[in-house]
Amino acid sequence: MNKLLLTTLCALALSACGGEQKAAETQSASPATAETTSSKPVLRVHSEALYEPFITRSSTNQIEGFDLDLLKAIGEKQGFDVKFEARPFLGLLDSLAKDEADIVSSGVSITDTRKAVVDFSDVYFEGKTVLLLGKNATDVQGWNELKGKSVSVQQGTPNEHLIKDNGATPIETESTWLAVKSTIAGETPATFGDSAALGYYLHNYSKDGLRMIELPNSPVNLYAFAVKKGNHELLNKLNTGLAQIKSDGTYEQIQNKWFANK
Repeated sequence: MNKLLLTTLCALALSACGGEQKAAETQSASPATAETTSSKPVLRVHSEALYEPFITRSSTNQIEGFDLDLLKAIGEKQGFDVKFEARPFLGLLDSLAKDEADIVSSGVSITDTRKAVVDFSDVYFEGKTVLLLGKNATDVQGWNELKGKSVSVQQGTPNEHLIKDNGATPIETESTWLAVKSTIAGETPATFGDSAALGYYLHNYSKDGLRMIELPNSPVNLYAFAVKKGNHELLNKLNTGLAQIKSDGTYEQIQNKWFANK
């Protein structure tokens, strides 16, 4: 896990992130899709609009990211293609029960509550829960200095209750980017979230004086793909394909593309 966090804290191997303007435009854009012209069976994947680097946008506003590349690689092994559609994070898992989607992706972590309503694939990524601090939070070394203060967090995430447990007030936003944006602007001293996503913003907005700290006994987020409860056939394809791309080095190549120390 220390190796993962160090990898995250280093520069992520993305081309220019496009800056604040791109992120803001992406958040306000209407739902977008990643189209495919494949003759293979096409599985519908619902994801959050922006959870970098798991789900991000190209310079032409096309969906891309770590999750998309993983599912495409798994599909190549298992004989299917994927079509991504961006949806609000809240309600993502509901689209499976409604048969509106076959897979839900974008850094969805496994929790007991979620396991009661959907089935999860094997874990494809682990992330540590951390604090991303703004330039004015120079005195903050942990939760003690944040007692009685506001901390930004994406709504619907499994560990947001920890903010209240540590004496701070959660300020919920619709996305991780909006949470980070409020910290960059000095509206909140810190954002609470996953090391991978927050590490992305730490690197790409380094000029804004951000810093990130790991918290003692911080929960580990286990990311997996979600499918409709009881869809064992699809679950088996995802797990088998994931094992295949890990075995032949494809997973490592994709991980290096989005997370490598460059």
